[in-house]
Amino acid sequence: YAPPLGKRCVIFVDDLNMPAKERYGAQPPIELLRQWMDHQGWFDLDSKEFKVIEMIQFVAAMGPPGGGRNDITGRYLRHFVQVYSTPYSSDSLNRIFVSIVEWFFMNNDFPKSITHHKETLVVSTIEVYERITKELLPTPKKSHYTYNLRDVSKVFQGLAKATTQSLATENDLMKLWIHECQRVFQDRLINTQDRDYFNDLMKKMLSQHFKREWDQVVSLEPILFGSFVPMTVPDGDGEKQVHDIYHELYDREELKAKVQEYLDDYNSVHKTPMNLVLFMTAIEHMVKIIRVITSPYANALLVGVGGSGRKSLTSLATFMADYLLYEVEITKGFGIQEWKEGLRKLMFQAGLDNKPTVFLFSDTQISHGFFLEDINNILNTGEVPNLMEPEDQQKIYETLQAEVGEIKKRTPIPSEVYGHFADRCAANLHVVLCLSPIGEDFRTRLRQFPSLVNCCTIDWFLAWPEEALRSVADEFLSTVDLEDSYRTGIVDICVDMQERVTNLADRYLKEMRRYYYVTPTSYLELINTFKTLLGRKRDEVNKNIKRYESGLEKLLKTAEQVDGMKKYLEELVPQLEVSQKKTKELMVDLQEKQKEADVQKQQTKVEETEATSKAEEAASIEAECKEALDKIMPMYNEALAALKVLKKDDIIEIKKLGNPPQGVKLVMKALVFMLEVDPKKYVKIKKEDGMGTEIGYFETAQKTFLLDSKMLDTLKKYDRDNISPEVIKKVAPFIDDPAFDPKMIEKASKAAHGLCKWVRAMVAYDSAIKVLQPKKDALAAAKATAKSAQETLATKQKELQAVLDHIASLTKRFEEAEAEKVNLENRVQECEMQI
Repeated sequence: YAPPLGKRCVIFVDDLNMPAKERYGAQPPIELLRQWMDHQGWFDLDSKEFKVIEMIQFVAAMGPPGGGRNDITGRYLRHFVQVYSTPYSSDSLNRIFVSIVEWFFMNNDFPKSITHHKETLVVSTIEVYERITKELLPTPKKSHYTYNLRDVSKVFQGLAKATTQSLATENDLMKLWIHECQRVFQDRLINTQDRDYFNDLMKKMLSQHFKREWDQVVSLEPILFGSFVPMTVPDGDGEKQVHDIYHELYDREELKAKVQEYLDDYNSVHKTPMNLVLFMTAIEHMVKIIRVITSPYANALLVGVGGSGRKSLTSLATFMADYLLYEVEITKGFGIQEWKEGLRKLMFQAGLDNKPTVFLFSDTQISHGFFLEDINNILNTGEVPNLMEPEDQQKIYETLQAEVGEIKKRTPIPSEVYGHFADRCAANLHVVLCLSPIGEDFRTRLRQFPSLVNCCTIDWFLAWPEEALRSVADEFLSTVDLEDSYRTGIVDICVDMQERVTNLADRYLKEMRRYYYVTPTSYLELINTFKTLLGRKRDEVNKNIKRYESGLEKLLKTAEQVDGMKKYLEELVPQLEVSQKKTKELMVDLQEKQKEADVQKQQTKVEETEATSKAEEAASIEAECKEALDKIMPMYNEALAALKVLKKDDIIEIKKLGNPPQGVKLVMKALVFMLEVDPKKYVKIKKEDGMGTEIGYFETAQKTFLLDSKMLDTLKKYDRDNISPEVIKKVAPFIDDPAFDPKMIEKASKAAHGLCKWVRAMVAYDSAIKVLQPKKDALAAAKATAKSAQETLATKQKELQAVLDHIASLTKRFEEAEAEKVNLENRVQECEMQI
C-alpha cells in the first residue's frame, strides 16, 4: 500500500505527547505509531493480514512535558530527527508584528498621528504578553492561563477592524488597543484580583510606552467597541450615521436601546422568545461574543455557572450578526450516527450553502466523550476526519466543482474541491462552547483537548455585580403591584441576600476548603419565590377580607330580614289557625265516609262471593256438557266426512240398481225412516214368495229422496237436535242388526257405507243428546243466574267505587289541608328560629 504514483504522503501528528499513560506506563497510540516505525506496517483487524505501507513520512509536534503532557518513550523518539523550537525573541516578534501593523496602516491611509505609534503598539502588546505569561501562571484552578502567539495575533486582528473614521485621534487608538488586550488576555481571568492586576498592568504600559495616563485616555469604563451600532460622523455642517464601523460604544443609552431593539426583533420572529434583562454586564458579554463570531476563523469559549446567560446572549449575538445558529438536539438514544449526521448538516450549511454559522454547544449536551474530540478537530483544522461518506464527498464535488474550476482555471481534482470546501467551513463556521467551571470535568476537558484554549477566545462570566442584581430584580418585580418605596426596599433585600450568601460561600471555601456555588439561577429562584409567596399571601389576605366583608353584609341583611320575618310571622299565625280548623273538619267527615264505605265494601264482598259461586257452578255444568259432546262429536264428524266423500254420481248409481244387495235395501229403509217420508208415498211390491204385497223401501227411496239432487246437502243440514222419538223408535232396531254394520254394508256398496255411518251417527247423537239436554237446560239456567249475580255485583261495585272516589277526594283534600297546615307550621317554626 502506498500513495498515488509519484507522490509521497506526509502524516502530521500534533500534540504527540497528549495520550495518557496506561497502568504500566505505556501510551497505546504511541505504541501503535511505533509499530510502523519498526515494521513498516500494521495488521488488518478483519483479515489478520499484515499490510506494509510505503512512501509515507511522519512529522510530529508536541509541547514540553507538563500541564497534561507526558514524556515520550525513547524507543519511539529515536526514529525522529528532533528539532527544538525555542520561543521567538522580542526582536523577532517586534519585527513580525511591526511589519503587519505597518502594512495595515499604509493600506488604510491613517494619519501620521496614528501611524507613528506602530512600534509602540507592538512593543506594548509583546510586553503585556510576556508579563502575563510569567506572572499569571496556570494552576489546577486556572489551567487555562496559557498564552501563545495566537493571542498576540488576535490583538492585532482586532486592531485591523478599525477604520480611519473610528480612529480619528490618538486616544481612540489607545482605547482600541486597551479594548483588544482586555478581550484577549483579561476576559479569561477568573476573579477580580487577577483582572485588577491586568488593569494595573495596562495602566503601566499606557504610561510607560504611550506616555499617557489612564484618566487622560479612558473616560468611560468598561471600554466597548462594536459595529452593530451606527457611528455618528461629521458631514459638512451636520452629522450622519455610518453603519458597520468598528468604533467605541460610548453612548450607553443608545447601546441599550439598540440591543433592546434587536431583542424585540428576535422575540417577534422566533417561536420561543427570550425574557432577558439587558443590564450592562450582560450587554458587555454580548459585545464580546459579537466581536468573536464576526472575526475571521474565530471561536469562543464561554465559561460560567448555570443561569449566567451564556446561551441566551449567544443566540441574541448571532441574530444581531445576521448569522445562522445551529444546535444539536440531544434526544434519548442519541449516539455516534446521529452526532455525525448533525455535524454533516452543519458542514454542508457552512461549506456548501456558504452561510456564516454559529455552532452553539454546551457541556450539558456532552453525553459521549467523542463529541469534544470532534469539536477539538473543528477548532484546530476546521473539519472532522472521516466524517464524510463517499456519497457526501460526491455531493461536495458536484456542488463546488464549477466554482473551484473558475478559481483554478481548469477542471479541479476531488482533493482540491474538498480543500476548498474545508476552507469555506473554517471561514464560515464559528464554534461557541458553553462550559461550566464547576467540578473536575472542566479542567480535564481543557487538558485533554488543548484546542479549547489555544483556538478559542475565552470569556469567563464572573458573578453578577450589584448593578446587574438590581436590574434583574427591578425587571422581575416590575409586574408586581407594589409601592415604589416597598419595591426599592425589596430589591435592596434581594441584592443584599445574594451578596451575603456569595461572601459566605467565599468564607466557606477559605475555612472549610469546600465549594458552594451561588449562581444567577439561585437569585432568580429567590425573586420568583418571593413573588409566589407574595401572591399566595395576598390571595389569603384578600380572601379573609372578602369573608369579613361578606359577613358584615350578611349581618346587615339579616337584621332587615328579621324585621320582615316578624311581620310575616304575624300574618302566618291566623292562616295557621284557619288551616288547623279546616283540617279537623275534613278529618271528621273523612272518618264518617270511611265507615259507610266499610259497610258497603262488606256487602259487595258477599255479592262477589255469591257471583263467583254461580259462575263456578255454570262452568262445571258447561264442562260436563263439553265432555259428553266430545264423546259423540267424533262419530258425527266421521259420518259427515263419509257424506263429503260421496258424490252425486254415487247416489245416481244406487238409484239405478235393479236388484240392490240386502245391505243397500237396509240403508234405504233406514233413510226412509230418518227422512220421515210420507207413508202415502210408500211403494208396494210383491213379496218374494208371490203371496201378497209389501212395502218396497228401496223403491220408495228411488221415487222420493234419491231423485233429489240436493239429497247430500239435506243430510248434512239434518236437524240432529230435534229428531222425533217415533223416528228413533223405527230406526233403533237397525243399530243392533249385524247386517247393518258399516263393514258389511261397505262390501255391498261404498255409497251405502257412508249413508249407513250417517244413520248410525244420528241415532248415537240422539241417544247422547237426550242425556245431555237436561244438563244444557241446567247450564242455561246457571248462566242466567250467574249473569244476574254479575250484574248485581257490578252495580254494587259501581256504588262502592263512587263511595271510594268520594273518600279519595276527601283524602286528597285532607292531605292538601294537612300539608298546608304542616307547611304553615314549618314556616312559623322556621321564622321563629330565624328570629
